[in-house]
Amino acid sequence: LDPSAGLNQIADLTVADGRICPLGTMPEKVRDTIDVSGCLVVPGLIDVHCHVYSRGSQLGTPADAALFPMGVTTAVDMGSAGYQNFTEYLEEAASMRSELYHFVNVTPLGPISLKESEYADPELFDEGALRDCVARPHTIGLKVRMGKETIRELGIRPLAATVELAEKLGCRVAVHVSGSTVPVREMADLLRTNDMFCHVYQDRGDTILDEHGAVYPQILKARDRGVLFDVAHGLKNASNQVARDALKQGFLPDFIGTDISSLASFRPPVIGQPCLMSRYMAMGLSLPQVITMTTAAPAKWLEASGRLGTLQAGADGDITVLKQISRRISFSDYHGDLVQGEELLVPMLTVKNGKIVYRSVEL
Repeated sequence: LDPSAGLNQIADLTVADGRICPLGTMPEKVRDTIDVSGCLVVPGLIDVHCHVYSRGSQLGTPADAALFPMGVTTAVDMGSAGYQNFTEYLEEAASMRSELYHFVNVTPLGPISLKESEYADPELFDEGALRDCVARPHTIGLKVRMGKETIRELGIRPLAATVELAEKLGCRVAVHVSGSTVPVREMADLLRTNDMFCHVYQDRGDTILDEHGAVYPQILKARDRGVLFDVAHGLKNASNQVARDALKQGFLPDFIGTDISSLASFRPPVIGQPCLMSRYMAMGLSLPQVITMTTAAPAKWLEASGRLGTLQAGADGDITVLKQISRRISFSDYHGDLVQGEELLVPMLTVKNGKIVYRSVEL
């Protein structure tokens, strides 16, 4: 099943030399054959919001251990390190088999402590150091957290300064909007094409909905000019009610990122990306939609279409096998508000660059 390639059929899929072969072909010599009858074979999942700097941040969780069992083959670390410890983060990233992209936090060290947040004062931004960081391979841009604990008395200034700096550096911006004292519509007004609005359905402050429950015009205008909206669920960064209301109006997320961390990995309400995909199916999204939001759509944003997020011949041998189980299941948010579902996507097999990196005992 690969909606972006128009694939929805029963067929054999082969990987050779780390690349996907044309559908239905089979080499004379095959090392491993796995029968996945009754399962869904999809492109390797891509999680656009993770915190995987485990060696230098209390928020971080080791990438391979958190991602592969959940069917995720590629992920974006969303600003777990600042410009002073970015090199150390990159060393950890390079030691992983997961393919990692990166945002660098605009502060010196990023969110290294669970007890004290970084201070996003533009006076602390170092243009030269951040320029060096965004020049590193697979580095997408600048991350700023606009929660009240990071901006304190600064208001909109940290985001405005981040966007201004990104213009100079020629890179993208990702902004954490949850729990802010700044209205989200003001933050959305500053974002540009391909910038990321993280935690789109959060309710720990001003939400994307006005007092009548309608999506703010500023949010709709941001989408029209190419701003991208990610679920980035985390422990407390998404509300089922906000999601319901927005989805009813057709305001869907562009991506279903998890915001996994040492706090959220393998724990409710996130657990992992297939669980979040199942949650949004319970809210009315189709299976092809949630597959696209976790494969082809993020691959396009990463400028990796054709290599990642597809089962087309010649793409990287990144494959996820999911079992679609019919059962009643409740998806809770941090308020205890429940969404009732009838289907659950369960990861069964993960293949990265043609190598098996996770396999359920059921296969």
